[in-house]
Amino acid sequence: MILRYFIATLTGELTKANPGAFFDALAFSKEALLWQFIVIAITIGIVAIGVQKGIERANKIMMPALFVLLIMLTIRSITLPNVCKLPLAYARGFAP
Repeated sequence: MILRYFIATLTGELTKANPGAFFDALAFSKEALLWQFIVIAITIGIVAIGVQKGIERANKIMMPALFVLLIMLTIRSITLPNVCKLPLAYARGFAP
């Protein structure tokens, strides 16, 4: 499912749709099952290739990608509106 959400975000489909309707449509659908099989097949393929050729090669790609995503999320969270008020909200326990 995460792969489906990622592709929907890249194509802009997720930003155009009503989020509740989008997630409800995928929750118990045949499409969710299809995406689950795709992810399992990718995982089986990586493990079947072996430790050095499969898992290590996949980690050489996925770990830097994870780090880039972390940086992107950090930049996005810093640029959100009212970000300066957040530490005070945490200190007050989000009470008005």
